[in-house]
Amino acid sequence: MSNDEILLELRDIKKTYRMGEVSFPVLHGISLSVKKGEFVSILGPSGSGKSTLMNIIGFLDKPDSGEYNLLGRAVSSLSEREMAKLRNETIGFIFQNFQLLPRLSSIDNVLLPLFYGKVPKKERLPRAKNELARVGLSEKTENLPKQLSGGQQQRVAIARALVTHPSLLLCDEPTGALDRNTGTQIMEIFKELNRDGMTIVMITHDRRIAAYASRTVHIIDGNLYSAEEYDAMMEKDIASVEGGNAHD
Repeated sequence: MSNDEILLELRDIKKTYRMGEVSFPVLHGISLSVKKGEFVSILGPSGSGKSTLMNIIGFLDKPDSGEYNLLGRAVSSLSEREMAKLRNETIGFIFQNFQLLPRLSSIDNVLLPLFYGKVPKKERLPRAKNELARVGLSEKTENLPKQLSGGQQQRVAIARALVTHPSLLLCDEPTGALDRNTGTQIMEIFKELNRDGMTIVMITHDRRIAAYASRTVHIIDGNLYSAEEYDAMMEKDIASVEGGNAHD
């Protein structure tokens, strides 16, 4: 398959949350296409709607309106069972706080999605060991999460996300709980995965982390902007402020 093919496409996605009679519009007609093999960062501040957008991409939430196609399939037409199957087979998740099960060893945390995915038993252990080796943790297979550093825990989480051989890796603030140096090491792993052909969509509030991606889009107040649109908007805002100051 060519890297020019579209892996996911969002068209005019809207989402509003409601609490009683009060409505909170979060996403205002988001459109985004991601090609196979791309590494896209969605950059935005807290409250911009980026987590809601990520949840919709990962089937963890549903939009109120709009179209979402993943690998050529219209997500809105899928049953809950079909959606769960497509998510488990297609998407790997990386979270800010790792979300490892504390009483399970590294290898058992990585094995878990294979168990739920009903992968044949004889394939599970070799696949889990291979992914832990891939992230440099061959010597930590029996360690519990509390016996690992934050960076090592995130590596286990990456191995767990990769063990199902997903088409798409979704990363939610993957370095948010790590120090700067460890975060850089994790981002180098993502860059290597992308060079090997993995499609990655990452949300972050950190410009330095976003710069690791091959393309960055900006989400502001529930609206999505390309890098060019965002820069033009910022220049206009700065000019407006400077113009106002000139009249003070």
